[in-house]
Amino acid sequence: MNATTPHTPSGESEPVINLAGDTYVVPGPTNIGMYARDGQAWLVDSGNDKEAGRRLNKIATERGWRIVGVVNTHSNADHAGGNAFLQAKTGCRILASVTEAAFVEAPEIEAAFLWGGFAPRELRNKFFEAKPSRVTDRIAFPPPDGKAPFPFSPLPAGLSAFPLPGHFFGMLGVLTADRVAFLGDSLFGEAVLSKYRVPFIYDAASFAETLRRLPNLDADAFVPSHGPVLRGRGELAALTAKNLERFEELCSRVLSSIDLRGAASFEDALADTASAFGIALDAGQYALVGSTVRSVLSYLRETGSLAAEFADNRLSWSRAR
Repeated sequence: MNATTPHTPSGESEPVINLAGDTYVVPGPTNIGMYARDGQAWLVDSGNDKEAGRRLNKIATERGWRIVGVVNTHSNADHAGGNAFLQAKTGCRILASVTEAAFVEAPEIEAAFLWGGFAPRELRNKFFEAKPSRVTDRIAFPPPDGKAPFPFSPLPAGLSAFPLPGHFFGMLGVLTADRVAFLGDSLFGEAVLSKYRVPFIYDAASFAETLRRLPNLDADAFVPSHGPVLRGRGELAALTAKNLERFEELCSRVLSSIDLRGAASFEDALADTASAFGIALDAGQYALVGSTVRSVLSYLRETGSLAAEFADNRLSWSRAR
């Protein structure tokens, strides 16, 4: 079977790409990993809603596999939205990092976090809030030993997890015994960067550091959740460089807003940054891009580029002196 071509057995309608050995990917708006052995399948993420869960269960059933578990890279709705359907249908286990587990079980937290309070109705939908599911296993990582770029935590069935901080609170990656690494939203394909312009970032310092460390990950193939499969460290390094370039451009755009105004509020910095990237804000983009801009402002302050000051009950940002 060609490892870069969707494989659809006779009579089956869903494309599945065999990456190596027992490791597969179901391509889509969010790439879903499948690790199938001895009739049992483990998923890496579950898509954005019950229809995605139904599709994944159909794919597994057509191939004689029973879904026994889902490892969520993180809790965003496009990664955990199929959990509830799959757990109700198959009784499968749900695995997530300790922090992400809270969001998986109480998805309303995500919209509230993004908004900074009780979220408006524009954020109370399946794109921001997955259906809740029960996390059966919480993943914790051993402390780094200095010998590898990431600490690994063993999972069932020849899988292991490793931390990928930055994009969200406790995001993780999954490495299969076939040396295929699923990378969640630690980096984005070029088409995604071109379309959405500003990636969502929770912890800017960790996001950049994860990108710098990714090319040292010891695997043969790498699967971003949003982008084509990467073959070898060379392709991985090239894409991480493009993501770092976008991150640095984002920081530069925020600083340019401050320099233009002398001192700027968050709203000023957000409006200027969105305009610079050609983004028309609505409620959803205001929450997503706004959260990223807040994170970048915090990062630039912590790294000594910006200062923050309250005056007349307003917070303003200016260049550090």
